Amino acid sequence: MVMGALERLDPPRVLGDLTLLAALGEGGMATVYLAGVGSGPLARMCAVKLLRANLPDHDYRTRFLDEARLVVRLHHNNIVDVRAAGEIDGQLYIAMEAIEGRDLADVWDRCAEVGRAFPVSLAVYVIREVLRGLHYAHTFPGLGLVHRDVSPSNMLIDWAGAVRLADFGLATSSLKASLTLPGVVFGKVGYMSPEQRATNPWTDVRMSTPCRSSCGSCSPAGRCARPRA
Repeated sequence: MVMGALERLDPPRVLGDLTLLAALGEGGMATVYLAGVGSGPLARMCAVKLLRANLPDHDYRTRFLDEARLVVRLHHNNIVDVRAAGEIDGQLYIAMEAIEGRDLADVWDRCAEVGRAFPVSLAVYVIREVLRGLHYAHTFPGLGLVHRDVSPSNMLIDWAGAVRLADFGLATSSLKASLTLPGVVFGKVGYMSPEQRATNPWTDVRMSTPCRSSCGSCSPAGRCARPRA
């Protein structure tokens, strides 16, 4: 996950061999922390996603475990790499590489602040790299995976210019124990296909095409063709 604004923990929280140092961000069912792993000369930094303890529905735990089972299998230059996943003292976690950079939504916001359009060449590059990661995930043998949340906030760009796709929390897969119930829709409305917004959507890789085209059409103009939410 992206190492942006940090909300430092004082004192740091220790979870097994992980030392949580700062909060990086919070979503609907999890909080992501910057953490140190190990100690001494072999110590390294990572991002750790923890399931929030105050969630009332057991289905959240199932969904988090589903995500963990998926992401530990995926290793590609254009996907955020997951190092480990499991449970420590009753706390579910996913440990992944910490990306030093920004997500695409942050870059757009900065372009808007300074009154500059997002460069077309950079837009083409970002979308191309995301498509590489997405193709790898969608065609990974035995997963039957569809991301369902391809959006600017999940496209991470590090300071060296490498692009990675993040957050498979809403992905659907043949391995998942949890199911999307009829009438329940997941994802960012502004980047959904019409089929995904439907109450009984079909699910295959074509669902992500409007997501990709919408992100692509936003980039050259430096603003979104659809709502950000």
